[in-house]
Amino acid sequence: MKAEKEKEYNGSFEKEDKKEVLKKTRGRSIQETAKIILDFFKKPFQGKSNEELVFQEKFNAKEYIETYYPRIDDMEGSLETFKEVQAEIKGSNGIFNMKETMEKKELSPEEVENIFIFDFQRHVSKELLQAFPEDHIKTLDVGGGPTIYQHIFTAMVAGNITHSEFLEANRKEVTSWVESSGDEHNWDSYFKFIKTIIKDDPGYVEIIKNNLESENSDIKNHAIKLNSLLTEGGESGIKENLREVIGGKVTFGDVFKDDLGIGKENDNYEFVNSSTRESAIELVTSNFTIESATEDRDKWQNGMINIMNKVKAGGYLSLSAIRNSSWYKVGEEKLPATEINEDDLAKILEENGFNILEQRVLEGSNKEEDGYDGMIFIFANKTI
Repeated sequence: MKAEKEKEYNGSFEKEDKKEVLKKTRGRSIQETAKIILDFFKKPFQGKSNEELVFQEKFNAKEYIETYYPRIDDMEGSLETFKEVQAEIKGSNGIFNMKETMEKKELSPEEVENIFIFDFQRHVSKELLQAFPEDHIKTLDVGGGPTIYQHIFTAMVAGNITHSEFLEANRKEVTSWVESSGDEHNWDSYFKFIKTIIKDDPGYVEIIKNNLESENSDIKNHAIKLNSLLTEGGESGIKENLREVIGGKVTFGDVFKDDLGIGKENDNYEFVNSSTRESAIELVTSNFTIESATEDRDKWQNGMINIMNKVKAGGYLSLSAIRNSSWYKVGEEKLPATEINEDDLAKILEENGFNILEQRVLEGSNKEEDGYDGMIFIFANKTI
């Protein structure tokens, strides 16, 4: 049965897909036509109806973590590189090519990508701390996968994080970490790294210092909590804080359904599908999710609209995506993706009432080996 499924979704060439390819070749030169057809057959998967089976069969939670989130062994060297990259990002006008850093520092693409991710998340966390100094912010992470690294910065400013994810194996991986089951992935090096870069950020520290002097008790108490997490002990305080902030809020979620596929019997239904302005979600995060879950562009657009609709007016969206990709790897498996770039994201966000506050582009990933040529990061505010 499994062999039949493999044949079905690796070898299918549906009529609708064929027509789309032929449409693209009209009026093109022989060379352009050849490239379009070759790119189509390079894709690991054709056939829209079987994508869910592809991910259920081929997406391995632990292999995904091992592929993209290696342990930080050289903490001192990584922190030094982070500071250098951070300085270059400030002078890069939002676009940074990582090839020179990889060669100079002898780092893997994943290591440089993660440094870039951390600096973006540091920036977002600092902006949110200014916007929500009282720690009342409610956060929904859509398509959170098997990872918790993306919540470390967010938990410094959010009192509530709901981790929604389609695949059961991914949800189990996150729950295993939250409950300290003994089988969880060890993220300790990430906690140590992130704690250090927050402490080394003068702007972040200055916000906390000012909030300690606030006459608002909620603001002051949150600042006391953050100051304690950053100054006392190792990374254990930040870890336990994140476990508390997530708690039991790891839930099924399908980004391609307007209600995320969460039924009313689910304890998280009211939070995820709030119908009132007052209880709607202030922050929605989504990291390498929508474009990494389908190769169908219409489906990608639908998923984007679904997550944008979850953000309340005046709230925020923090989004990261792989760039110009029709596939990416998990272990040795290739999985389908939608080929998008920063212009596609900017267009759909602006059309749906979002003001982009920060946009960053990382270039230089090896598309031949990894399936994508970079990453896109966007922090936006919903204005309507």
